[in-house]
Amino acid sequence: MIKKFFILAVAALALVACGGDDEPDTPTPEPTVESKCDVTHTVNVSQDLLEVANVTIYYIGANGLVVSEPINSATWTKTVTQALPCKFGVALSCTMKQGVQLDGNRTYSFSGNAQLSANIVAQNGKFTDTYNKTSTLKKAELNADGVAAYISTANIAVARAVDEKGETSTTTIDWGFNAGEGGTTDTPVSGDPATGDAE
Repeated sequence: MIKKFFILAVAALALVACGGDDEPDTPTPEPTVESKCDVTHTVNVSQDLLEVANVTIYYIGANGLVVSEPINSATWTKTVTQALPCKFGVALSCTMKQGVQLDGNRTYSFSGNAQLSANIVAQNGKFTDTYNKTSTLKKAELNADGVAAYISTANIAVARAVDEKGETSTTTIDWGFNAGEGGTTDTPVSGDPATGDAE
């Protein structure tokens, strides 16, 4: 009888030991991935344009405000990271330099472009996309008589909006001058928020 009792006690202990953990498994939380848009703005202009014109670049800073910078070299690049949702874009505006002396015997070569390259991450890293767009100034070979008229219309812009899911759409940003595609006019630029409704 003692032998049977001992065997039953050992069997009961074995069953209790194999019972496992009564606490439910808690899943490890997914790491949070920031929803953002990394935008690289690149502007290229001809040396002749820089020689006779004040060239100003406008872009949307990380805080969502329009930032302007004069450029003095043929290539300008800036990368900005913005949280989603956001708008991004780049614009170029030219004005004739004060007191510039144009050579009546020379041909001036004008060209330029503004490029956007964006890498978008949304939905906790489950959605990624890229966006690339270039807007180009009209190329021109002009004598001194045609320079001022060309400079007065040498404005370009590219703009895009990204929602919280990472989807892009067309938009307009008020750069403060008539920028053509992606731009509107008649508002001061410095420190103004990027405004405009998505189309």
